Amino acid sequence: MKKFILSTLLLASSLWAFAQNKEVTEIAVYRISGNHNENFENLLKDFRSHVSKLAGFKTYTTLQDIRGPNIYIDILPWSDINTALAAADNVKNGKKYIPFIAAIDSLIAHGEFYPYQVFIHNKTKIPMQSKITEVVIYQIKTDKVDNYETITENVDLFLKSQKGFISRIIMQDHKDKTVFMDIVEWESIEDAENALQKSQQETALLPFFEATEKVITFSHYSFFR
Repeated sequence: MKKFILSTLLLASSLWAFAQNKEVTEIAVYRISGNHNENFENLLKDFRSHVSKLAGFKTYTTLQDIRGPNIYIDILPWSDINTALAAADNVKNGKKYIPFIAAIDSLIAHGEFYPYQVFIHNKTKIPMQSKITEVVIYQIKTDKVDNYETITENVDLFLKSQKGFISRIIMQDHKDKTVFMDIVEWESIEDAENALQKSQQETALLPFFEATEKVITFSHYSFFR
């Protein structure tokens, strides 16, 4: 019995250490107040210059909502969860970040996500500036988490059959295991919207829709900076 407890503790410790060293992606979806729109690019440039100096920083990509031009999403991979959380605290408490933060009218969604699954269908090299990125953050029912990998297989099959589909990345919130994020790339907004319409009538996707508790945010974005 003691050996079993010891081995269980060692396994838990190993899993914890693995999680601490896994790359994590920070996502922030926010709305800029109208009177800061014209100066937003300069504010973002200054903010990035400070963030890029923080430990664990990898890259910083900003996308702009196609339908709501004052809504943006920042995507920042960090070397691990500890550096991501430390960076968030640094930004929250640092005076040099105030000009950018003050320009934010509302924070729509924010979190740190671990990679869950990557599905690349179209390996053609399409410039980031030409792609349409669909970002969906959603919560699934607690009793569906363990079966989520199976539930989402039909989504991959559906996307594979759609014109203009490039790739799908699934991530899982590091704190709340019921919260997932899909980052889906398309060749055009027309392809993305046509697939969305078709998905509403696709019976094979019913298990996925039924497993979804709520959608936190859903939108299409183009490359900004």
